[in-house]
Amino acid sequence: MEQFIYYWRRLLGYLRAGIYRPTFGQLGSKVTIGHRPTLKGTRFIRVDSDVTIGDDVVLTAWHVLSNPPIITIGSGTALSRGCHITGANSISIGKNVGIAAYVLITDNAHGDNSYEQMQISRLLRPVVSKGPIVIDDNVWIGEKTTILPNVRIGFGAVIGANSVVTKDIPAYAIAVGNPAKVIKIQHE
Repeated sequence: MEQFIYYWRRLLGYLRAGIYRPTFGQLGSKVTIGHRPTLKGTRFIRVDSDVTIGDDVVLTAWHVLSNPPIITIGSGTALSRGCHITGANSISIGKNVGIAAYVLITDNAHGDNSYEQMQISRLLRPVVSKGPIVIDDNVWIGEKTTILPNVRIGFGAVIGANSVVTKDIPAYAIAVGNPAKVIKIQHE
């Protein structure tokens, strides 16, 4: 029975992808989209083949800056339940990246943290981005992690659960904490 449910959910995921395909900038083959996605600005989102987008995932691209946003997701990548990816600048996720449940990846915020901006209602503050996000191939991002703007996570890195990534993480590093700090770099 479990196997039947697995294949049934997979089939529904393929069917959902087929329904949403015309709205995306690119949606590769063998993509599955889970139950209850929130998808906005999909014309600015490019998804390669063999990508799994889990239940309750939020993918939003906001054209509010001078240049249009771009979100790319490489082949073999998996976005688990409740992931939230929001871009106004550029978010590039490599191939074979594992993103655990409830991860937030955002390259933007409502206003900066200046005194003048803080006097304005958050809804009236302009959307700003401090820079793009790049996540290289074969990265693992643990549950409930937050990745903030102007960050690069190197090839094969592992980000521990509940971490907040505020600066670059080198290739093959293991990083944990708030803010995330490198605790080990794997070598040959």
